[in-house]
Formats: sequence, structure tokens, C-alpha cells
Amino acid sequence: MTRPAMVISSPVHTSDSRYWIAEDVPSPLHPDHSSGIVDLFPGAAAVITGTGTGPVGLTLELHEAAPPLRTDDWDEVVDFTLWAHDGILRIVETVDRKISYPLLSWQGPGGYRIRLHARGRDAAYDLTPETPIEHHLIQVWPTEADEEEPVEHHKLTDALGSHRRSRRR
Repeated sequence: MTRPAMVISSPVHTSDSRYWIAEDVPSPLHPDHSSGIVDLFPGAAAVITGTGTGPVGLTLELHEAAPPLRTDDWDEVVDFTLWAHDGILRIVETVDRKISYPLLSWQGPGGYRIRLHARGRDAAYDLTPETPIEHHLIQVWPTEADEEEPVEHHKLTDALGSHRRSRRR
């Protein structure tokens, strides 16, 4: 079992039911891929939350290599790859706060595999809570792949994700 090189737990604040993992937030907003929990763009990912506006519990783990897959306590689990061309891949809140999270591209420019876990999106749907109802775990590790790796859907069971996936068709 690999141990994380770093673990950080701090709520991430959302608005418009999302926050970003990105070097730069893209515009216009037309994703290349949508899984119901994450919308992927070149160099960026919009993490879709049930919480409309407010805090989402977030634990961030930075790993040297892929950690073991654990899905038991989660409603949705998906892996995807983002490229940090400038080496500044980070969590970007949609609310202007002075919280800074560590760089996800902690080993500099290159590709990073990201495993996103979520639970409580349905319970938090469209709410504006003062304390987190919804929780996310983000595990990040460098990838050696020379090109985009496929999105891997390990577990897709919440109603919000199912609704978003059915709208894509």
C-alpha cells in the first residue's frame, strides 16, 4: 500500500454547484467529456457538486504512485488525467477566498492522474449549507503516459450523476 506524500483536509467552497481543478479555468465552457461528476476540458476539470453554494468537505492526497482503489464508502469514483503544462495545477474555488491549497502538480510540469471520490451529493443537492454535507476525496499521482489516458468510471451510483449522464444523450 502506498502512503500519501501529503494529506490536506479543508473544505472547498462552491458556487454554481462546482469547483475547478485547473491551471486556468477555461472559457467558453464546452467540456470534452462529462461523467456526471466531472466535466473535462483541455487542462482543466470542473468538479460537479450537489451543494449549490457553500462548503464541501475535501481531503486531498498527493501520492508517488497510484493508491489502491477503494469505493466502499463513496457514491461516485472516477479517474482522469490532466496535464500541468506550467506546473501550476491546483484547486480553484468559485468563491474568492484567501485559502490556498497545495499544488496538485507537486512534481512540476507533466501529466497527473486524479481519482475523484464523492459522497453526499444527493443529500446536499441545491442547498446552501453552513457546514459540509457533501464530501470529496481527491487522490493525485504523476503519470508517465505520453498521451491522454481514458477516463475510468469505478463507481457511479448517485442520482445527481445519473441525471447529468442521462442529459448527455
